[in-house]
Amino acid sequence: MVPVQPRIVALLLALALVGLLPVRAADANGGKIQVERQTAGPYALTVFTDPTPIPVGIVDVSVAVQPVGSSFFVPNAQVMITTEPISHPGASATFPATHEQADNKRLYAANVELPQAGRWRLTVQVVGPFGDGTLGFEVDAGSSPPLVPPGVVPALVVLAAILLALGRWQLSRGRRTAT
Repeated sequence: MVPVQPRIVALLLALALVGLLPVRAADANGGKIQVERQTAGPYALTVFTDPTPIPVGIVDVSVAVQPVGSSFFVPNAQVMITTEPISHPGASATFPATHEQADNKRLYAANVELPQAGRWRLTVQVVGPFGDGTLGFEVDAGSSPPLVPPGVVPALVVLAAILLALGRWQLSRGRRTAT
């Protein structure tokens, strides 16, 4: 059997390990949809949170504000996001969501703080050209991360494919040199 050059093995392993790196979407505002086109007064709101799962600490909350029955985005509203731990009603904090904080300028975004693990109620308040709207929903913060980090399974599949191809290549070279 012909030995494989160490440089080739190192390159293949490096390529496989790249799959282990965490991947973030190019558009940081977005993430997991928590609420999809739910009516809040005259508005249809879609609310995203990032990262997933929601950690204790800073969470990006992005809101798409659209008039009910329309596909265009409301460009000039005031959007506030209030957080309140379910375990301590009344202990709330409010964060302004703005286009300036959003990567996607059609959205309103805020970095909200969830300082402790548990269930939280988030309330989105919109004051805009069509009137006022309020929408509440609940999220869990500090839940356990997935058992296998994102990217590990694809990296292992790539590594297995590389090792299989490498083994077949070695076998075929061994057969050619033996004849």
